[in-house]
Amino acid sequence: MAETIAKEKDKLAQEFNQVVANAEELLDNAAKAGGEKAQAMHDELRQALDAWRARVGELEDEAMRRARAAAKDADAYVHANPWQAVGIAAAVGAVVGLAAGLLTRRSR
Repeated sequence: MAETIAKEKDKLAQEFNQVVANAEELLDNAAKAGGEKAQAMHDELRQALDAWRARVGELEDEAMRRARAAAKDADAYVHANPWQAVGIAAAVGAVVGLAAGLLTRRSR
């Protein structure tokens, strides 16, 4: 799952960079042109930005859906196995506490 999210993030970054590059090119061309050609460039830029916003919205929705599913699964696990959940939480807390203690000791 983390790998998929990383790939989607990289893909989104590439798409964003492409949109920005296209926008810069269109703005440069618009400065050189006038009238209808400038309006056509503006419309093309607007479409590209709208498409990018839609893609970002889709990715955000997917991330929220996955987060809700993970939270729901965790909640179901804790309700089905309360003592195991308490044990896991205590173990994680102990490990974090030990790590913090070691880091504090090394920084002195």
